[in-house]
Amino acid sequence: MGKRTNTILQSAFFKLADVMPIDDAVEFMKQAAKKSYSKKGDAVVEMNYKAIDAGLDAVHKVEIPDSWKNPVPDAPAKELEGRPEVVKLVKNLLCFGLTSISFSSQHIGKNHLILRMVR
Repeated sequence: MGKRTNTILQSAFFKLADVMPIDDAVEFMKQAAKKSYSKKGDAVVEMNYKAIDAGLDAVHKVEIPDSWKNPVPDAPAKELEGRPEVVKLVKNLLCFGLTSISFSSQHIGKNHLILRMVR
């Protein structure tokens, strides 16, 4: 359905939420689609009608296992160890969603090391 995800989800919402009779909701959505897209042609209006119908037809009940009622909490994250400046750098990178880090290194002296992040 391409870019019509919102239309699909909107019709599914109205079917599940039961805030108004579903036939009325579908009629209102189709009227709005015709008003919004009629200048783009009948094919575009029809695609939106199909998206509305797809949202209604795709709704189905999903059985949830009883074991999900009382989930086991995640283990606490392991505390990072190491030189404070390196730990701070890694924590900052993790805050931005980085989940793995690879480095290439080059020794330039007894106590100095150049690190380059590798993709």
